[in-house]
Amino acid sequence: MRKILLFSLFILLAGCYPDGPEYTDELDSVYTNYSPDFNFSQPLTYSLPDAVIDVDGNPDNSPVFIDTNFSDAIISSLKSNLNAQGWTEVDENDDPDVVVLAAAMDSNFLYYSVDWWGWYYPGYFPGWGWYYPGYYPTYISGFSVGTIVIQMTSPSGITGNQVPVEWVCVINGLLEGTDAYIIDRIDANIDQAFMQSPFNN
Repeated sequence: MRKILLFSLFILLAGCYPDGPEYTDELDSVYTNYSPDFNFSQPLTYSLPDAVIDVDGNPDNSPVFIDTNFSDAIISSLKSNLNAQGWTEVDENDDPDVVVLAAAMDSNFLYYSVDWWGWYYPGYFPGWGWYYPGYYPTYISGFSVGTIVIQMTSPSGITGNQVPVEWVCVINGLLEGTDAYIIDRIDANIDQAFMQSPFNN
């Protein structure tokens, strides 16, 4: 039975792209996962940095940011989607319900240290790390050369030196095309991430 299902899936995918994908955006993938115990339907407050960290940018963990055009597009799309849920942006020092953190890299690397966010995360202390309550993200791999990782964390759920991640999104895609084309794909993929997650749309 399993072989039949796998063969059927292969035929279905081959039918979608019999000669291979024609456009770069057909190679994009959006992965999301979330804590089953977190209530996403309630209106919450959130904070997020003004820029997106480039994880590959500096090996000593001091913040280095991606190109402003792409960073602004990611932050703007996150705000638009969060505000559409009825959530309210607040300063990171005003006890937000969640803190949303975005990073980008040119390699598949999902589990990175909280040290990257020491300059921003409220109440941060060295040695902290992430944990995923009720779920564990899969490793995303493939033929993509660009990855955006978005993590929604819950400051009120911090225990010891562990920061709970209530929702994670990983977007993989080829970094090809004009800046405007890449930005359009960023917007579409972040929209898709919210659509396939348990937010109150």
